[in-house]
Amino acid sequence: MGLQVNTQKSATSSIRKESGYVLKKRKLHKWIYRNNLTQPYVARQMGIEPLKFKAMVKDKVPFNKFQLKQLIDLMGAEEAFKVIYFPTMTQRKEVYQKVFGNYKERPK
Repeated sequence: MGLQVNTQKSATSSIRKESGYVLKKRKLHKWIYRNNLTQPYVARQMGIEPLKFKAMVKDKVPFNKFQLKQLIDLMGAEEAFKVIYFPTMTQRKEVYQKVFGNYKERPK
């Protein structure tokens, strides 16, 4: 059984190395329910099976460019930016600046 767990962990880590971004689970769920939507609806809009979508969010598996584009179209750029996890603050600032202009500090 230990071998299966190690194999699964290595498969997950290799998937994470692919290009793509992970989504922030809590912020995504808050947005979904605030907008009276469901996870299966969002999954279908992104072109993913609902069970696979839930697993990807839970296991922090990166979404590909097409899936992220669909999410941005659904949520809007500003809301999607809040949901997408960036590995470093520098990268987050660079992307924000390219998309929205000057980076503004988070309101307190």
